[in-house]
Amino acid sequence: FDNTNNTAEYEALLLGLEMERKKGIQNLKVQGDVELIVNQVKGVYQLKNYCLKHYRNKVWDSVECFDAFSIK
Repeated sequence: FDNTNNTAEYEALLLGLEMERKKGIQNLKVQGDVELIVNQVKGVYQLKNYCLKHYRNKVWDSVECFDAFSIK
């Protein structure tokens, strides 16, 4: 995968989700600082880039372990 600012943001988000999951957190609110990533995760923006779609799907899979998840 290409290493871009957006992939780095997704990697950081995935790492944070994993850390919170390991702590047993069940309700998670994420405050993002990159509008593109936030709106991709929320499903507001459609993705054509395979790499970013892969990361977005990994985030979607990761948040399934939480009872509640929101991102803004």
